[in-house]
Amino acid sequence: MPRIVALSDTHCKHSMIQVPEGDILVHAGDATSRGTLAEMKAFLTWFETQPHQHKIFVAGNHDMLAADDHSLFEMLLEEHPTITYLEDSGTEIMGLRFYGTPWVSWCGDWAFVANSAERYEIWKQIPTETDVLVTHSPIYQILDLCKNGDKVGCQYLRDEVINRIKPKLLLHGHIHEAYGQHQLEHTLVANCAQLNEVYQPMYKPHILDL
Repeated sequence: MPRIVALSDTHCKHSMIQVPEGDILVHAGDATSRGTLAEMKAFLTWFETQPHQHKIFVAGNHDMLAADDHSLFEMLLEEHPTITYLEDSGTEIMGLRFYGTPWVSWCGDWAFVANSAERYEIWKQIPTETDVLVTHSPIYQILDLCKNGDKVGCQYLRDEVINRIKPKLLLHGHIHEAYGQHQLEHTLVANCAQLNEVYQPMYKPHILDL
């Protein structure tokens, strides 16, 4: 039974996170603060040194390098071959089908921001045969509540998850203060943010056995 350890939104404070042992380590985005080359190098180096046999990374809106200079980012990834980067793509590990996508709704001048029509089409491309879906965006009304009272998850993503994909796990981040888990019909949803709303390490990585 594979053990997945999931985290997100470490924002350059990854060295302050105590990562539990497991088989598959997943980071659901916002590994960096501004997505600079130095920040991304530091994160990838740290991520690769983790003892987990398999490592999956999906970018978030702060990970600007992954969106702005994809060729340079790919060169960095080649230096860290044990990391599997997913961007609207999938992989199979230990019998589980993973799919990762970084897109979010409007949140300012950041990376991987898509309007509603774009997100509708992006989510349609997620394979139905997905066991573990890793997104940076939450789905609407589930672990997406901001401290100002806004619910910023995507309704289109929620529809796809509930009505078509029905993954075993949905791992995401983005909204720090909405950390937690929620059982949604066929899917266990986990907001994996590690920092609270004032960017201080507070939460523990999720440990999920499948």
